[in-house]
Amino acid sequence: TSDLWPWTGKNGRDYVLVSDELGSGNCDDPKKPPYGYVHMFDIADEMNPVLASQIRTEAMGPCKNGQLVSDTLFGVGTHYCSVDRLDNPRLLACGSFSAGVRVFDIRNPWRPKEIAYFGEAGGVSGMPRIRVEERELWISSAQYYVLKFANGVLDEIASE
Repeated sequence: TSDLWPWTGKNGRDYVLVSDELGSGNCDDPKKPPYGYVHMFDIADEMNPVLASQIRTEAMGPCKNGQLVSDTLFGVGTHYCSVDRLDNPRLLACGSFSAGVRVFDIRNPWRPKEIAYFGEAGGVSGMPRIRVEERELWISSAQYYVLKFANGVLDEIASE
């Protein structure tokens, strides 16, 4: 596990977001993706967590022609993730070693949706930082970037 983010949603339910770095590392079992990804759980009953959703992109699996799509250890899987705020987070940004950084709207943990992507050739090995009011995403990899979200992308989220 590389990240663990617990929070209480605006519906009053407790959730936890867990991202892992390692998948199965092979193409042998389609139920076990080769790369790590994000899992969100409803933990209103902590003794019986319920999987709310999984955040996986097409690049994370399945394999292509029985081969891994990346030759690096962590590949295109999730590395570090961060949320825009600890209390009732709205956004999740996740970097990966060889697949850039992706930003997801997680206001509904049962149906997260990707809203932004930035591709960095060397991948994104540092933890991304979301700055909603400034409409910025800060990331570090081989270089440091301050990225601006396109006009309108965060308007609804920023107004909450």
